[in-house]
Amino acid sequence: MSLTLALNDVLAALEAGNGAALISFDTTQTWGSGALDVLVKQRLLKPASVAKSVECRGCEERCYSDVVTQSSPAGDVRAFVVCEVPDKQAEMGRVLVAVERLQQWQCNTILLAQFIAGKLGLDSRQIEARGDAGYRLGMLKSPHGRRWVSLTTFPLALDANQQSVPLGELLFVDEGFIALDDVHIQHLLSREGNTTEKQYIPNTEKRESRKLNTQAMYQEWRDTHAQLLCEHPGRDKTWYARKIARMEIAYGRDYETIRKRLL
Repeated sequence: MSLTLALNDVLAALEAGNGAALISFDTTQTWGSGALDVLVKQRLLKPASVAKSVECRGCEERCYSDVVTQSSPAGDVRAFVVCEVPDKQAEMGRVLVAVERLQQWQCNTILLAQFIAGKLGLDSRQIEARGDAGYRLGMLKSPHGRRWVSLTTFPLALDANQQSVPLGELLFVDEGFIALDDVHIQHLLSREGNTTEKQYIPNTEKRESRKLNTQAMYQEWRDTHAQLLCEHPGRDKTWYARKIARMEIAYGRDYETIRKRLL
């Protein structure tokens, strides 16, 4: 089980998806046994409605196609896609899809905010949404009084005592579960704004690098979209997003996340 990979995939999906994303069954299979169960148990993921399209594995084209389901009188469900490659349609016809592949899970920043609030001992019912800025989680005690703790959503970071730390530096795997670095947070809270002691300085270079990498990924999707428009004109944006989702440049993002970033 690679719970670290699963955590990184979820955080990356949230940043790429503007705070909400769907995790496909196929993606969860790359995590190994048990990782999905942990994320669901810790309420970082929750089941979503079944996928309406999947990657067809009938041939090397690996198209993303709409799923058709049929139920038998006995209640058994079959799923299949219809080949979309013109010169292969007669040969392939309907391609069966394992029903379990239609499963998907939702992640969003409110689930993440509730998880972090719980780890900090805060009442998740008191979380205050701040629009695009993120969420105000509550106040924690410090040697200098009570201090606000907030979650910013782009980039994902935790703000405590007027200092910000990328969330990827605070979440880690401990004994098979996702944990929060309490020591680091207490370190932030113990700082006094006017102290002459050397202040904790957030790693802004790493944060800016992450933002630039994300923007570069979006641009790569758009450049590929423009190329596909020339090669396959007349398709809708979803079709192009599905094609890009099959490529290495997708970096594991699902087609819906990619579609939102295409111009």
